[in-house]
Amino acid sequence: MQRKSDQNSLSLWLQKAYELAQFNQISESQALLGELLQRYPKDSNIYHLMAQNFLKQRQFSDAIRYVKFAISLNANVPDYFNTLGISYNRIGDFARAFDSFNMAIKYAPKLMSAYINLSSLLIKLKRWEEAQRVLESGELVQPNSHELANNNGNFHFTQGNFQQARDAYSKAIRLAPNRGLYRYNIALTMKNLLLYEQALEEVSNALKIKPQYVKAIILRGEINEHMGLSDAAKENYLAAIEIDNSCAEAYWSLANLRQYQFSLEDAANMVKALPNASQSSAVYFHFALYHYFEQLHDYSRAFTHLRQGNQLKRASFSYNSADNHKFLVRQKQLFNKEHIGIVKGKTNSHLNPLFIIGMPRSGTSLLEFVLAGHSKVTVGGELESAPHVFRHFSEKVGNSLALRDLDFVVDALNEAAKAYENRNIDLVSSTLYFTDKLPYNFSLVGFLATIFPNAHFLHIYKEPLDACFSCFRQLFSGSQLFCYDVEELVAFYTDYRHIMDYWQQCFSDRIINISYEAFVENPSDTVSMLLGELNLQEENLLDLNKSKQLVRTASSGQVRKGINDTYSGRWRFYDKELTRLRELLGKETWV
Repeated sequence: MQRKSDQNSLSLWLQKAYELAQFNQISESQALLGELLQRYPKDSNIYHLMAQNFLKQRQFSDAIRYVKFAISLNANVPDYFNTLGISYNRIGDFARAFDSFNMAIKYAPKLMSAYINLSSLLIKLKRWEEAQRVLESGELVQPNSHELANNNGNFHFTQGNFQQARDAYSKAIRLAPNRGLYRYNIALTMKNLLLYEQALEEVSNALKIKPQYVKAIILRGEINEHMGLSDAAKENYLAAIEIDNSCAEAYWSLANLRQYQFSLEDAANMVKALPNASQSSAVYFHFALYHYFEQLHDYSRAFTHLRQGNQLKRASFSYNSADNHKFLVRQKQLFNKEHIGIVKGKTNSHLNPLFIIGMPRSGTSLLEFVLAGHSKVTVGGELESAPHVFRHFSEKVGNSLALRDLDFVVDALNEAAKAYENRNIDLVSSTLYFTDKLPYNFSLVGFLATIFPNAHFLHIYKEPLDACFSCFRQLFSGSQLFCYDVEELVAFYTDYRHIMDYWQQCFSDRIINISYEAFVENPSDTVSMLLGELNLQEENLLDLNKSKQLVRTASSGQVRKGINDTYSGRWRFYDKELTRLRELLGKETWV
C-alpha cells in the first residue's frame, strides 16, 4: 500500500505529465510516465494518461491496450471507459465504442463528456432515435452544455433539418461565443438555407477567432461560388493553399470551378503530397489531378487518376446495389396502378411543385437555373423534404396501400403533403410554381404524384454513356454512393431507366421528358415546349445573367457558363478506357 507522501508525490508527477501533454510535449510526457510506471507498476492513472497520449499520437491500438490495463487495475473509473470508447471509435469499432461510452455513463450518470461522445457516435451511425434520447438525457444533466448544443445541431443538420440545426448552433454560440467551430457550423447551415450573406458573416466571425482556419476559408469560397462570385471563390481557395499547400480539398474546389487552369507547380504540390495523404485527401488529389491532365488533353493520365480516385472513394463506405433495387421494386408495389386508381382524386393538396428529376449530372441544375428566370417560378434547389416525408408515410402505412382502410391511407397521404408544405413554407406561397430539384426524387414519382395532384415532373435525361460517365467523373459531396464503381453505376442507371418507364405508364400526362442533348443544342425550342406544357407565358429565360437562381450543387461551375454543349459527350475522350462501361450498358435494350 502506498504511503500518503508517495501518493502526494505521484499526484504531482502525474500533473506534470498531464501539463506536458497539454503543451504538445507528448514525448516528454510519455518518458516521465514510463519512469513513473517502473516505480508504480499498479497505478491505473499512469496507464490511463499514457493511453490518452497514444490517442493524441494517433496510435490507437496502443491507446486501447493501455487503457485496458488501467481498467484491469481499477474497473470502476468512468473516464477510463470514456477513453476506451474514443479509441474504439477512432479505429471504426463502433460496437465496442458504443458499449464503452454506455459503461462510462453507467458508472457516472453525470459525466457530460460521455453523453457528448455517445451522441456523436450515434449521429455518425444515423441511429436517430437513440441519438435523440442520449441528447435529451445529457440536456437533463447539464442544460447549458455548449458541446451538447453543438451536437444537437449536428443531429439536425445531418438529417437535413437546417432550421432546427441553426437554432441549436445559435445556442452553442450563445454559450461559447469564441468557438470557431460553432461559427463554422452555423455558417455551413446558413449556406444550406440559402442565407448566403449571413453565412459569409459567420464565416468571417470564425476567421476572426482563428485567422488560419482553412476549412472556414474553403467554406467562404464555396459560398462565393454559389453566389456566382467565381473570382472571389478562386481567391479563397488559393488563400487556403497558401496556408497549406497540401490542402487537398482546396485543389479539388479549384478544379470544380472549371475556369481555373492548374499550373505545373500546383500539380507538383499535389503529386508530392499524395504519398502521405489520408484516404479522403488522396481522393481529392486524384480528382483534381484528373482535371489537370484533362486540361492538358493527356487523357490517359487523366483517366488513371480518375480511376484511382473512384477506387479510393468506393473503399471508404459500404453500399449494396441490391438495396436500391429493392426500394424501387417496393415503390412499384406500393404505387401500382390499382392503388393509384383507388386514391386518385381523394388527396386535397393544391400545391404546384415542379419536381426536376433524373440522374445526377444530367442537367437538372441547368434546367432549374433557366426556369428561375420566370416570374411565376420560385426555385427551391435540392430539397430533402420528399425522402423525409416518405419515410414517415412508409412507417405509417406499411408495405401496401391495400392493407389499410381507404380513409386511413388518404389521411396519411394528406398528412405527408402537409408535412412537405410545412418544411418549405417560404417556397410554396411565393409564386404559382416552385421547384424541387433533388434528382433522386425519380424514385418517388408515384408517392409525389399521389399527394400532389397538381405536381409536374420535369425529367431531364442524357444518352446512357454520357449519363454514366458524367457521374463517374464527379466527386460528389452528397450520398451518390453508386457513382464510384462502374458495375454499381450501371446497376443504378438500369434501375432508374426501368422505374421511369413504369412511372411513364402511370403518369404520362404529368411527366415532361427533356433530352439534355436537345436542350443544349436548341434551348429556345425546349424552353418554349416546357412553358407550353406548364401553361406559362413566354418570358426571356435564356439570358442566364439575369437569373435569380443561386447554384449550390456539383454543377455550379458548369451552369455559370450557360447553355452550351461543351460538357456533352466527354466520354469520347476516354473511348478505350470505358470499354467495360460500354459492355455493361450494351447488355440492356433501352426503350
